[in-house]
Parts: sequence; C-alpha cells; structure tokens
Amino acid sequence: MLGVNCYKGVFMRRSLLIFILALGFGLHSDPALGQRERVKNALQERREKRQAEQLVDEGAKLLKAGKKIFAAEKFRRALQLNPENDQANAYLAQIAWDEQRIEIAKTHVARALKSNPQNARAHLIAGQILLQEGKNVAAFDHLRKASEKISDEQQKGEAGKLLARLRENHPALFGGLKSSATLTPALKPPSSPTTNAMSITPPKTPTSGLRPNLAVFTFDETNPQQPAPGWGATLAEMLTTALINSGSYRIIERQQLEKVLEEQALGQSGALDSETAVVVGKIMRLDAVVVGSISALTNALEADARILNVETGEAIAATHSRAASADDLRQMAEALAKEISTRAAAIPARAPVDTTVGLKK
Repeated sequence: MLGVNCYKGVFMRRSLLIFILALGFGLHSDPALGQRERVKNALQERREKRQAEQLVDEGAKLLKAGKKIFAAEKFRRALQLNPENDQANAYLAQIAWDEQRIEIAKTHVARALKSNPQNARAHLIAGQILLQEGKNVAAFDHLRKASEKISDEQQKGEAGKLLARLRENHPALFGGLKSSATLTPALKPPSSPTTNAMSITPPKTPTSGLRPNLAVFTFDETNPQQPAPGWGATLAEMLTTALINSGSYRIIERQQLEKVLEEQALGQSGALDSETAVVVGKIMRLDAVVVGSISALTNALEADARILNVETGEAIAATHSRAASADDLRQMAEALAKEISTRAAAIPARAPVDTTVGLKK
C-alpha cells in the first residue's frame, strides 16, 4: 500500500510540473500577449522620448539664462530617458567646450553626430575643437556644415567668423572657393526611373593628352534613419569601380583617399561638405572630385552627383539617377559613371596645385 501511495505522489508531482510548464509556454507563445507587450513598450518609449525633449527645451532656456549647472542637469536627465537625444548631447558638448573640458566635449559631440549627422550645434563645437587642435581641414568641414544648418544667429555668425579666419590664413587651400549653394547646376527631371539628366556645360578642349585625376567622395545620405545606412559609401565605392572601368579618368583608389582623410582628421566625418571635398582635392593634387547625395523615397532610391573643378571650386556638371531598390545600386552607379565619363574632356589635367601652405599654423 505504501509503495502505491508513493507512486501516486510522484505521478501527481510530475503531472503538476508538466501542467505548470505547459501553462508558462502557452503564456509566452500567446501572439496576442506578445503584441500587447510590444505595443506597451513602444508607447513607453514614445513617452520617454517626449519627456526627454521637454527636458531639453527646459535646459535650453536655463542655459540661455546663464544657469549652466541646472541646464546640464536637465540635459543629463534627458539622456537617461533617451540616450540617443542628439540635442541633449550637443548642449552638454557646448557646456563642456565653454569650460574647456575638451575630452568631455568630444564625447558628447561624437554621440550627438552619431544620433543625428545633421546636428548643427555639434558641428560647430566639433569645428571649434578641431581648430584649436590645428586640424584645419576637418575644422573647415564641420564649420561649413554648421553655417549651413544652424538657426541660432549668434552661433551662425561665430561659424562665419571662424571660416573667414581660415580663408584668410590659408588662402591656397580655402580661399576663392565657391559656396556650396552655387555648386549645383539646374537639373532636368528624369523621364524614366533609370534616366540620367546631365546639365549642359560646353566641353573644353584639354590642354594635354593626360587623363584628369579624379576621386569619388562618400555620398551624403539625406535621410540616414532609413533601415540600411551606409548606402552613400556603397554607392561611392561602386561608382569608383565603374569609372575605373570607363578609362576616362585616373581614379584615386578609395583606400588612398581614406588614408588622406584620416591624416586630415576627416575619417569620421562621413560625407564631406562640397567645399571640403575641393580642399582635399587640392591637397591630393587632383583635377576634379565627385560629390553627391542619395535619398530613399517611398518606392525608389534617388542619387544626385556633381563634378567639381578643384582649381576653381565650380561645378562642371551634374547628373541624376533613380533605382527601384538597393538591389539596383550597381546599375545606378554604372549609369552615373556613364554620364560622368562624358565630361572628362571638360577637365584638362593641370599642373599640381601648390599645397605647401602649413595646415597647422
């Protein structure tokens, strides 16, 4: 009898354990429950982001009133709610820069630009730091981006003064450049998804039989929050390959270009401002550079490319291409290369530009 009772006890305990495990599995595998949990988490995240934005607004007002300590506390609380809030990081970078806590400022600038590469305040602080360190080309790039995007008139004026100082101190590199607002010729709209429209510039007769030296810079991603960032670098790589195959130019390999960018502290800058690309072209003794942008639309990808004369900073030509999806990036690059190759005759190979001016003076 005792053995039977023991057997029944073991059986009941096993049955209860199986029931509990099955119940737990059922709860976790319930699709409706999982969906509710995801919705709940999304709503919570949205609330925290709104709270973070409100804290940033409050901090900005305190900072404007000169209450840095209280402002910094608001910004730090905002980052606790949303670590990717670029404005909070940019404001903390500004406070750290004002107090000459350079390493802290650098950290917040890097975080701000990682979250939002278009953050003008972060670009301004980055430019000031780099200028202080004597890294003039990188400083120029950040200050150009800041001057184009910043809305604060006082800071916009500050960026303008620093740019003017660079142009005055290093005219061989920064003087005489066209503003990026005048670099893009008018484009005709494409008549089909893969049609390219090249602006009309009368071809010039080359002064020698040499092929122009040309480099392709990373394309700017105008909406980097799309699911597949990195399209700008990918398209530039594919365009470089296509132009090498065309044989119309002497193409600078991407590795060589990236080495120069690293030397000029531009390795983490992403897509360069048009004027900065021309400056780098002067340093590398190029004849022309290709810059551009890529955008992800609802049902397509669009790319615009411009060929810039390194000697004058002027746009020689511009072209446009569209692809149905990222799977067609190669075809997009080849279409752009075909149009760019037709402009080689308009870029005579010139004598090397004098870039002996000291960059770190």
